Amino acid sequence: MLKGQATEAKIRAYGMKVGLVLYVAVMMHLDVAFAVALLLKYLLNPSQEHQKAINQVIRYFYYMQYLALSYRGNKLWLILTSNASFTDNLDTHFSS
Repeated sequence: MLKGQATEAKIRAYGMKVGLVLYVAVMMHLDVAFAVALLLKYLLNPSQEHQKAINQVIRYFYYMQYLALSYRGNKLWLILTSNASFTDNLDTHFSS
C-alpha cells in the first residue's frame, strides 16, 4: 500500500456508505445530489476528509427525517413549485 492510499477496508466501507447515500439522494433527497456526486469521485482512494463528509451527509439524512412541510390555513388550495431541471445545457450540465 502506498503512502496516502486508503486501506481496502476503508475503501469498501466508504463505497458502501456512498452507495447508500446515492440511492437516498436519487430517490428522495435531490438536495444533496451534487455533494454525493463530488464524493463519488473519491471511491478508489477516500481520505479522512471524505469519510467525514459522507458521515455528515448521513447525519443530515437522519435529522431531516423529523422535518416536514406542514400547511395549515383556511384556503383549499396550495401551489408548490420546484426547479429540478437536470442537464438542460449538455455542455455544462447546469439547469437553465
